Amino acid sequence: MSPPSPTRPHGRTRLAIAALLCAAAALLAAPATGSAAPAGADAGSAWHPAQVATLARQAGISPAEATRRLDAQAAQTALAERLTSTLGARAAGAYLDAATGAVVVNVLDAASARQVRAAGATPRVVARGLRRLERIKAALDAVRRAPTGSSWSVDLPSNSVLVSVPTGGGPTTAAFLAKARAYGGAVRVERLEPITVLVQHRPHFRQELTEVGQSSCFASHCSSHLIV
Repeated sequence: MSPPSPTRPHGRTRLAIAALLCAAAALLAAPATGSAAPAGADAGSAWHPAQVATLARQAGISPAEATRRLDAQAAQTALAERLTSTLGARAAGAYLDAATGAVVVNVLDAASARQVRAAGATPRVVARGLRRLERIKAALDAVRRAPTGSSWSVDLPSNSVLVSVPTGGGPTTAAFLAKARAYGGAVRVERLEPITVLVQHRPHFRQELTEVGQSSCFASHCSSHLIV
């Protein structure tokens, strides 16, 4: 079996609701009916209990607060889309603050910050525009040989391109990291320790030992770093 190619996420970078996306993923494995609502959750909520429980656990908030944040996401998405569209190149993406659940809009100047604040969102003046970060990501996408198990994407909260690479590696890893680090503060590198998982298939299938890296939810995507 040939090794998998590196993960190259192409998720939307204008608005990132990572916690909500991860919470929604829990719905796939949860029963559609017959689930008890988490303690403190609104029994009349339109959200699946697994979504509420997962968001509450990830964000360290109460089920009631998780429900409130889920209820607010449609309006928050509309607000973020409107502001980033209006500001154009003066905006550098929008995301939900993990601690407060508020809409944060990255901007490049004080006038844009005042406009964002007046609209009811939280402005954050940053050094790098979204187009610059996307060009850096595109340059990394174009690398012909990247370390197996690596991933990279625009990370809005840090206003950088986040590059995740497993620890260890040889010349390919060294060359890739040198290219990524050549962009200075515009790229943030994290090294991930692989973990070992034994995958048990049905009896008539063989067992496979697979090493996988940590799964993380970033500002604009959820990615898994796979090593075989």
